[in-house]
Amino acid sequence: MSNELTVKDRAVKVDSEIQFWANQLNTAVYQIGKNLAIMKDEKLYEQLGYETFEDYCFEKYELKHSQAAKYLAVYNKLGETYLAEHSEAGIQKLYMLSQLSEEDRENVEGSPEDLTVNELKAEIERVKQEREGIQMQLFELQEKEKTAEEKMQEEIERKAEEKATEQTVAARKRIDELSQKLEELQKAYDKDRKDHAKLEERNVILGVDKEALETKVAQQEKKIKELESKPQDVATVEPSEEELNARAEKIAEAKIDEIKAIAQTERETAELQIEDLMSRLKEKEAEVENIRAGFDKKLENIMAASENIKAEKAESTQVENVNDEIKMKILITNVVDASNKVIEAAQLTENPDMWIEKLRGVYEKMTEKLKGSAF
Repeated sequence: MSNELTVKDRAVKVDSEIQFWANQLNTAVYQIGKNLAIMKDEKLYEQLGYETFEDYCFEKYELKHSQAAKYLAVYNKLGETYLAEHSEAGIQKLYMLSQLSEEDRENVEGSPEDLTVNELKAEIERVKQEREGIQMQLFELQEKEKTAEEKMQEEIERKAEEKATEQTVAARKRIDELSQKLEELQKAYDKDRKDHAKLEERNVILGVDKEALETKVAQQEKKIKELESKPQDVATVEPSEEELNARAEKIAEAKIDEIKAIAQTERETAELQIEDLMSRLKEKEAEVENIRAGFDKKLENIMAASENIKAEKAESTQVENVNDEIKMKILITNVVDASNKVIEAAQLTENPDMWIEKLRGVYEKMTEKLKGSAF
């Protein structure tokens, strides 16, 4: 019960405040709005016997719903300081000002208490049109930047694709050349193997003949020893057929050994060449793979930069209700970040100096516009 009395006492007190400030409308708009807000939010009107806040306002003070809403809007949006400075402007003009953003209110020329309602309405319209014009210029500038960035992005992607295609074609051509060389070496190696097989076969045949010759030589040596054991007056003996055959056999053996050595050397050389070519082929395959990986990385960086630019543009559209200084700081920061990303992308191209020069030309044109009347 005591709690109900306390709440009711509060309702009576707030109602008294409203009555007091209602008698001083020229200086009490803030206080009326403040206490109406308390009465409505805490539903204190029920303690005074009213079912709704609208009934309380109309029956108690003949305030229509729209009028009470104006007091609440002025209190909630303009604040105590602003209302203290312009309390003599009247609820209608203050309500009109409460519908503007703080930035637009600051751009209103003239004091609201010195302007008529129609003059204030015209001034508000002028501020809105001016803001819309600035927003339109900002939008057009963003569209121009977007178009330039898209063209540059397309050019970067085209150059990157052309370069990757050229590198891929060159790598494939080199692989084909190495494959052809490897095929030629393989054919030469096969031929050497066949020649070696023929030499081996010949060596087998010569080996059989050699055994027969060695037998004959042994027999001839035995005969020579027998003849030497007998006294003879022969001063010189001409080489026999067997001796000539032995000498020929030794010459043939030396020639065969020489051919074997040459064949072995050629085979080893061919094997080394094949091994070297296989190593080069693997290196070229790794080089091609690195080129492809680099190209994929460049495309990934370009796409990431493009997404960042889009995200930054989306953020820049949220600066409508901030003051000019903050808005310009955000836009300039976006321009600097976008420029840095363009420079990084240009450095990945085949001719970075050309793209940096083009970017410099873009900023020179923007500088000329800033000096002129474009803005």
